[in-house]
Amino acid sequence: MNKWDTDKLVPGFTTSNKTRPLIIAKMMEYIRERSVTIKSKRLLNEMRVFVWKNGKAQAQSGYNDDVVMAFAIGLYIRDTALKLRQQGVDLARAQLSSFTNLNQRTPSVITTVDRRKNNPYTIDTPEGIEDISWLLK
Repeated sequence: MNKWDTDKLVPGFTTSNKTRPLIIAKMMEYIRERSVTIKSKRLLNEMRVFVWKNGKAQAQSGYNDDVVMAFAIGLYIRDTALKLRQQGVDLARAQLSSFTNLNQRTPSVITTVDRRKNNPYTIDTPEGIEDISWLLK
């Protein structure tokens, strides 16, 4: 990317009319499947007043939903961005290993081993495997 493209990049996560229903749906899925443990009293209190109002999930009048939305965005990003990052790392590894295999005369098969079967909350990093389950505590 050239400098002109990078100047337009803004860090963060944009919550829009398109992404908000996806974020809420992902949170509802995690809660319905009991895939997360909520230990925050503030989050639980905000979830009690988080209702459907005029076809939109939001806090009741006079209450806040910032902690609920932060929780939902975290779950959404965990489910999308981290998996996409891992897929990119796996594809890069497969591509690099195929380059080394081009120099060999015998045909080879590229295989990947999923080291995360026992713990789905691990990701590969340049430093090794990192456990990110602490994010959900």
